[in-house]
Amino acid sequence: PFALESWLSRVENEISHFINPIGEHSTSTNRFKTPFVHVKYRVSTHIIRVSPLVNTILENLLVWNIRPENIENSAINENEDFFYVDAFKISSLLNSLLEKLELTDSYTLFLLNPKKPTISVNQIYGYRPGFSNQELELLQKHKHEIEIAFHKQ
Repeated sequence: PFALESWLSRVENEISHFINPIGEHSTSTNRFKTPFVHVKYRVSTHIIRVSPLVNTILENLLVWNIRPENIENSAINENEDFFYVDAFKISSLLNSLLEKLELTDSYTLFLLNPKKPTISVNQIYGYRPGFSNQELELLQKHKHEIEIAFHKQ
């Protein structure tokens, strides 16, 4: 933790910013001279080591929500190369953690190292919000069956 805190303390505390005009003039093609300003800020670092259970919960979320990029093969198998997990699910989990730690009013950097949720070391996974285009097309194709299934509930 100390090495990370030391590294974060070196973050530059001054950033150049430009002021952009607001209002109907901002949609104009005319160029307006804007002042060059510096915004100074202070970084206060607080490192919190959470229970290993948090990493286990994250790994479980990855395993149970991983989906193949190619939905023709709906099963997770060694022949598939690319997978993804819905980024909103990861974000929701991390937001719940922030709420529990009462850190919702600050900027937070998570350093996580979950185990890879794929079968083979050559398989790649990433994050994507929502459904892929291929999944949306499949849902649209089976729209009638889905509506019937929802009305039965």
